[in-house]
Amino acid sequence: MLFKRLKEEIIALKDEGRVVMRFNELRETLQLRLPGELARFADAELRAVLTLLAGPGVV
Repeated sequence: MLFKRLKEEIIALKDEGRVVMRFNELRETLQLRLPGELARFADAELRAVLTLLAGPGVV
């Protein structure tokens, strides 16, 4: 569930035109956009999602 929501939010940010962000800025933006428990993710989890999205060229 967490990976799916992170992926959806990252793609939504890209679709909104926010394509270049530093890791810390991305993490803080996602923490503000995600509700409750989902907003508490580890840096390693976010990096894993980014790595998976980078493979097919999504990010």
